[in-house]
Amino acid sequence: MQSRTKLAEVNADLRRRKGPRADEITDLCQHMERNLQYLNKDWLKGRYKIIRYEDIAEQSLKVASKIYKFVGLKLPKRVKTWLHAHCHTEQTSDGYAFSHSRNSKEAAHAWRKMIGYYKMIHIQTRCRKAMDMLGYAPILSYFDLGNFKIKTTKNLSQSLSNMS
Repeated sequence: MQSRTKLAEVNADLRRRKGPRADEITDLCQHMERNLQYLNKDWLKGRYKIIRYEDIAEQSLKVASKIYKFVGLKLPKRVKTWLHAHCHTEQTSDGYAFSHSRNSKEAAHAWRKMIGYYKMIHIQTRCRKAMDMLGYAPILSYFDLGNFKIKTTKNLSQSLSNMS
């Protein structure tokens, strides 16, 4: 969500589809909810893997290995090298939302420094169901927003099993 707020352009496609007062946050979260409803379908069991940005940002090698294993492959050394070079750098993205190199652990939580409390409440209110489905914990106060000891992710497997 934070990268979308950095973009200066209006989402023309959303405005065309839903009108000038459409809320991009609501639209995005409703879209995620519709997609997540398919996870309980028998024909999809064992055919998908949910990956949260925070999980790959915090444990890039571990999660990448799980992805490769899921598709029946071994994680190549060149991918390990790339992940280390691009996810564990001290370089900044210079504010560019789609930078290729950054400290991914820091980047995954940088939104907490940049987003306003009321914007966060707006997102949490409109995205509560999608957040629950994907194992995101709500931030309950202005002080919690800046307290990085408070985790915003819960166990994903448990969250997905609660959808049944």
